[in-house]
Amino acid sequence: MDDLGRAAGGEDGFEGNAQSFRIVASIAVSDARDGEGQAIKGLNLTRRTLNGILKYPWAHGTRGRSKNKWGFYSTEKDIFEWVRTSTPAGARSLIAEIMDWADDITFAIHDLLDFYCAGRVPIDRCKGEQSGERSHLTKGMFQRKVQWLREKAHYENALTEIIQWFPFEPDQRYTGSFEDRAKLYDFSTVLIRMLTSTRAIRLEGATRSVIVDTDARRLVEVLKQFIWEYVIENPDLAVPQNGQRVAVRRVFQELLDASSAKRFYLFPTQYQETISKATKSEYRVRIVADCVSGMTEKELIGFYRRLLGHA
Repeated sequence: MDDLGRAAGGEDGFEGNAQSFRIVASIAVSDARDGEGQAIKGLNLTRRTLNGILKYPWAHGTRGRSKNKWGFYSTEKDIFEWVRTSTPAGARSLIAEIMDWADDITFAIHDLLDFYCAGRVPIDRCKGEQSGERSHLTKGMFQRKVQWLREKAHYENALTEIIQWFPFEPDQRYTGSFEDRAKLYDFSTVLIRMLTSTRAIRLEGATRSVIVDTDARRLVEVLKQFIWEYVIENPDLAVPQNGQRVAVRRVFQELLDASSAKRFYLFPTQYQETISKATKSEYRVRIVADCVSGMTEKELIGFYRRLLGHA
């Protein structure tokens, strides 16, 4: 999406964190009203709440900041500046730091469990020091993270802990029964409690910065390796993923062309009014990106097929 947006003339491109800020600040609908009773765009959140959402509180291209991560688009610049009124430039709020760590924990644990239940991640087959599956995972982990070799024993210990805590053995099949789901819930609860305990995180300094324990951070990073090994880099998923990329590119271009030709009826209903009022090319690009990124995978593929007359 980022490449598509830039190629179409959108200087801000596309970034997930900036899109999240745009959604809550400008796109989402709530029951909030202004003094004249008119609906207010966005969720009408407080300054503190919005500041807590800003994981990367800077614009695209800010000197000295990541080129791949930024927190807002130019369309939300005024809101961003209002939110950051009393916060030092580039500094994250305490809430944002806590949310960042919570986000890491949530995705690391629940992605692992979701894909295990779907039969994609064979964590149970990694049990045992001589497990071939474990050797395969470990090899891939250190190939992706060469810098971890300097502390290889620590990362291997983190992997051992995760595997030992996992409640299913290689000869036990997950059935989705109440008992099986309860076992997975217990596993996730143990991890979450450990990673959110005062031993894992603490607040330090005059600005109360969040300090995450090295062992806790290492554990979360190792949890993520299951998804890298068995999902992201799985060659069996390469073909459908390529098909999804083709669909995204085609839908994006078709809607961009439709916006220029004023064929607003091709857009989903909730975007027709907004795109019809967009006079600048860059703003049309932003709305097309809103539309495409706001679709679920199923919605995107269905829309793609209907656009091409295949449905």
